[in-house]
Amino acid sequence: MKIYGLCGMRFEQDNLPRALPCVHSVVAGGSTVGREKHLLVTAPPDTVGSPPKPNFMLEIERKFLVRSMPRNLTAFPCVEIHQGYLACERGRHVRVRRIAGNYWLTAKHRRGIGRAEETIPLTAEQFAMFWPLTEGRRVQKTRYRVPHRHLTIEIDIFNGQLEGLIVAEIEFADEQGWCDFIPPEWLGEEVTHDPAYRNTTLAVAGFSLEASMMTDDAAIHSSP
Repeated sequence: MKIYGLCGMRFEQDNLPRALPCVHSVVAGGSTVGREKHLLVTAPPDTVGSPPKPNFMLEIERKFLVRSMPRNLTAFPCVEIHQGYLACERGRHVRVRRIAGNYWLTAKHRRGIGRAEETIPLTAEQFAMFWPLTEGRRVQKTRYRVPHRHLTIEIDIFNGQLEGLIVAEIEFADEQGWCDFIPPEWLGEEVTHDPAYRNTTLAVAGFSLEASMMTDDAAIHSSP
């Protein structure tokens, strides 16, 4: 079986869209090393001439259901997020995302309680090339950023087929912050380690509202 590399990560051929290696207009170059084929996404116009440099970081976060919405939710910044997955395989994935006219390709790989993450900016044209390849593996959500002490709680209200699902994520600078975090009373059950609430699972398999312990539909719209 062929192994493909994308953003420094390896995926089996069966877990990549068949058309992905053939999208020549968004591939700056490719080289075959042993059994691995490397795909390079072209850089934005202002960086043409050199391969894109990945922005590597370790993402450490916890995820909760929302018991009740925080006060004045609509007063906080929010964005609409559209994301789709090009590849998903055993704790790692490659996705494309659109937020307010900005576009990215991101690769993530689970490492302990965190996830290694590499992000490359895309042009609108590149995003348009990749987006059709994510059909059947997409998520739409509205994200509110709510300050909490020295942290930010991101509340994701899902739309489309996942309408009614609300989760909150908190990102931490290190493992100690992850361990010490005490959630506010309006957060509910922690689902950090529940695969049913991972975005990749939601994008591919959806979610059973009846089987979840989610906020009542009335609470979704009851921010005072």
